[in-house]
Amino acid sequence: MSIKKDLKYNIVVTTGLVGSMWLVYIFDYLWVFDKVNRNGIVPRSFENIDGVLWSPFLHGSLDHIIGNSSAIIPLTFIMVMFYKRSTLWAILIIILTGGLMVWLMARGANHIGASGLIYGQVTFLIASGWFRKNIKSIIVALVIGAIYGGMVWGVLPNQPGVSWEGHLFGAIAGIIAAMVLKNHN
Repeated sequence: MSIKKDLKYNIVVTTGLVGSMWLVYIFDYLWVFDKVNRNGIVPRSFENIDGVLWSPFLHGSLDHIIGNSSAIIPLTFIMVMFYKRSTLWAILIIILTGGLMVWLMARGANHIGASGLIYGQVTFLIASGWFRKNIKSIIVALVIGAIYGGMVWGVLPNQPGVSWEGHLFGAIAGIIAAMVLKNHN
């Protein structure tokens, strides 16, 4: 594929993911008045199990969605650039696996936001260097580790109102995705 087609695909995937988060946020803000945000992951509630799919697209405030968008844009762009065929599968694995782990094991709360996906993207990019063992993947892993390494503190229960479980299980899901997709370019 040409560089122009690759770039176009990358832009479509990245803006599609982030754009869908923003559409849900705007819809919720303008027409539903925060009712959508009540549909996140509520652990062990069969009534809210569909929150596993929707929680990454739900955000509690403008600051929340801006913060998540500012991380998802470069991470998704990098994933598509280096792991084009694996990116959509990796995102799906991270959302489903991380979300199910939150549903099964997290404390009772309504878990919303894309930070679990962000943690999954970071660990996918780092773990891919370990599992793929090629120079490109190792360099990407080292750069991502250097830039995002400080996120490790977000998997600890040190901020009230923040789903550290979503961060932890998203990170674990990213490692699982890297392992499952290690032979899938």
